[in-house]
Amino acid sequence: MPKIPIIQSELSPGFQRTGGGDVTPINLDGLTQGAFRALDSVERRDAEQARLAEQARQLAERQAQDEANVSVSNTMSLAHANWAERLAQQQQDAPAGAAGFTASTMKDFDAWRDETEKSVPERGRKLFRLQSDSFRTQIHGRALSFETQARQAKLETDWEAGLDDDRRAVWADPSQYQDALARRAVTADSLNLPPAVKDKLVSKARDALTYTAAMGLVRNDPADVLRRLGYGYAPPESPQQDGEWVIPADVQAERDAERMRILKQEQSDPSFDDGTRAAVGREIARLEAQMAARPPARRPPPLKTERVDLAKDPVFSNLSPERLDTITNHALTLVRQQEAGARAATAAAQAEGLKLARGVMSAWDNGYAQDPAIVSAAKRAVQGTPAEIDLLTAEARFGEAQRFRLMSPAQQAEYLSVTRPQATTPDAAVLHEKLTGIKASADAEIKRDAFTYGAKLLNLQPAEVDWSSPQAVAQTLPARVQQAAVISAKLGKEVAPITVQEAEAWGTRIEALPPLQRAQNIAEMTEALGAPASVALARTIREKNVPLALAIAMGSDGTTSGRFASELVLRGQQALKDKTVKVEGGAEVGWRAQITREIGDAYPNEDQRRDMIEAAYLANIGMAAEGGFDPARAVRMITGGLTERGGAKVPLPRGVSADDFDKQIRSATSANVLNLPQGDADQAKRAAVYVRGNAVPMADFLQALPDARLVYVSQGRYSVQAGGAMVLNAQGQRVIVRFP
Repeated sequence: MPKIPIIQSELSPGFQRTGGGDVTPINLDGLTQGAFRALDSVERRDAEQARLAEQARQLAERQAQDEANVSVSNTMSLAHANWAERLAQQQQDAPAGAAGFTASTMKDFDAWRDETEKSVPERGRKLFRLQSDSFRTQIHGRALSFETQARQAKLETDWEAGLDDDRRAVWADPSQYQDALARRAVTADSLNLPPAVKDKLVSKARDALTYTAAMGLVRNDPADVLRRLGYGYAPPESPQQDGEWVIPADVQAERDAERMRILKQEQSDPSFDDGTRAAVGREIARLEAQMAARPPARRPPPLKTERVDLAKDPVFSNLSPERLDTITNHALTLVRQQEAGARAATAAAQAEGLKLARGVMSAWDNGYAQDPAIVSAAKRAVQGTPAEIDLLTAEARFGEAQRFRLMSPAQQAEYLSVTRPQATTPDAAVLHEKLTGIKASADAEIKRDAFTYGAKLLNLQPAEVDWSSPQAVAQTLPARVQQAAVISAKLGKEVAPITVQEAEAWGTRIEALPPLQRAQNIAEMTEALGAPASVALARTIREKNVPLALAIAMGSDGTTSGRFASELVLRGQQALKDKTVKVEGGAEVGWRAQITREIGDAYPNEDQRRDMIEAAYLANIGMAAEGGFDPARAVRMITGGLTERGGAKVPLPRGVSADDFDKQIRSATSANVLNLPQGDADQAKRAAVYVRGNAVPMADFLQALPDARLVYVSQGRYSVQAGGAMVLNAQGQRVIVRFP
C-alpha cells in the first residue's frame, strides 16, 4: 500500500527526515545557544542606550536645576538690596510710634513674595520658598525691632505728656506733690522699659513736679518760701528805702560748702562716665565763680532768722541748684513787687497773658496753627509764670494735634482705627479721645462749610470775590479758585470756592430772576468755576435748594434745540411754585414712573440717578408750562440721550447721536483711554489692560470695546465691564474711556 507523504512544515522542529522517510530527532543545543547570544547582544545594546539616555536626562535635569538655583540666588540678592533700601525709607517716613509698621511691612513682603514666586522657574520654587522664608524671618525681625523701639520712644513721649495733668494738680495744690511723684514713679516702674529708661522718666517727673510744686508755693506765699529757704526780712531803715530779704552769710557759706562737697564727691564717683564728670566739673567751676562774686548784704541779717536744713525739705531738697536759684529769684521778685505795690498791676498782666495763652493753647490742642505774633505775645505775657510751663507744654504737644488735624478725613479715620487698639494706657486713651473729638468737629465743619473750614485749617485769608454779576465773578474768582484747589487737595475732596453764606446769598439773589436769566447766570458761573468746583457748589446748595443744585450741576449743557437744559428744570420749579401747572397725583406718579423706566440703570450712582429723575420730572413740568409735556423727550433733553451698550443703558455724550457714539467706539484708540501709566518706563503697562488679573493687549481691548458694557462715570467718560468684571489698568484702577 502506498506511504502517506509527510509535509516538513508539520513536523516538530526537533525532528528531521532520514533515509527511507523515517523521522528522527535532531540536536537543538547549537541553535538555542546562538539565539541566546543574539538576544543577549540586543539587550546589552538596549541597556547601553538606556544608560546613555538616563545619563543625558540626569545631566539636563542637573543643568536645569543649576540654572533655576542661580536665578533664585539672583532674585534673592536683588530682594535683599531692594528691601534694605525700602525698610530704611519706610522707617524714615514712619509716624511717631510706627503703629502697625510690622504688620504693614509683612503684608507688603508677602505680596512681593507671592508675586515674585510666579516668575521663579518651577525647579527653583522650592529653593525660593526656603530662602524667602528665611528672608521673611529677617525682615520680620528688623521691622519688629524698629516698631518696638519706635513704640518705646512714643511710650516715653506719651508718658511725659501725661505729666501735664499732675503738674496742673500740683500747681493748684502743692501739697499733692509727694503723692503725684510717687504715683509717677510707680507707673514708670510698671512699664516694660529698660531700667535706665525708667530711671530717666522718674528723674524727669521729679524735676518737673518739683519745679511746679516750688513755683506753686512761691505763688501762694513767696515770703514763706523764702523763710523755708533760710531767708529773713530786714525792714527798710527809712520810708524812702525798700526792705530786703537776705540770707545770713554764714548760712549761705555753709550751703555753698555743702553743695561743693557733694559735687566733688560726684566728680570722683567711678560709676559716672566722662561726660557726666565733665558736667559736674563745669558746675563746680560755676559755683566757685558764684561764691567769689557773691556780694555782701547791705545790712546785717535780721535777728530772727531760723536756720533750716534744706536736705530735709520734701520739695526744695529735690531741686537742682539752677532751679533753686530760679525759685529763689522768683520768690524774691514777688515779694519785692508786693513791697513796691506792683502786685495788682502784675496780677492783671499775668491774668491777661494767661487768657491769651489759654486761647493759644486751646487752638493748639485742637490742631490749629496760630499767628506767630500772637504766640510771641502769649509767651511774653506768661514768661516767668506757672502758665509758661503750660504754654510750653501745649506747644510741645501741638505738633501731634496739628499733624492729625492736617490729615484728610479719610486719613484721620484710618489713623484712629489703627491707634484705637493701642490706646490701652490712660494717657493714650486721653490722646485718642482728643483726636476723636478733632475728627468729629472736622467732619461737622466740612459738611457745614468745607471752604471756610479749609481756609481756617490752612490759615488762609479768603480772596475777595465780587458776586454782584457773572462778569464781576469771572474777574475776581480766579484767586479763590486757586485757594479752593489747595483746600481740595488737603481735604481729599472737591471743594467749591465759595462759602455757604456766599452760596446762599448768591442763590437767593438769582432766585429772583426769571428762569431764562437764572439759567444764563448759572451757565456763566459754572463756566467760571469749572466742572469739578461746580459739582461741589451743587452739593453745597442741594440741602436747601434741590432744583437750583440740579441746574448748577447741568451748568451750560444745552439741549438739541439750543436751550440750556437747566432752563427747563428752573421753569418746572417756577411753574410748581407759581401753580401755573397743576399736576394731578395720578399724573405725577405716571410721569415719574415713565421717567424712571426711561432712565433705568443708566446711572450706577443712586444719588446721581435720583437727581436725573428729579431733573427730568421738573423739565417735563417746564415743558407742560410751555404748552405740552413729553416725559421721554424730557429725559433726552436732561441726559443728552440714552443708548444701550453691552445690554445696559448708558447716557450718550451730550450732543452725540447713538450712531456717532457707536462709530467713535469702533474707531477708538489708546488715546481714548484716560488713566494709563504715562511715564517712559511704563510703556509696557500702557500696552495692556487687565480683566480678572489677566492681561489683555490694548489692541484686543479696543477691538472688543464695541461689545463691552460701558458704565457711566461723568459726561463723556465711562468705565468698561467685560466678562462680568471691570477692566482695570496696571495700578488696579478702573480704566476710563472718553468720548468724543
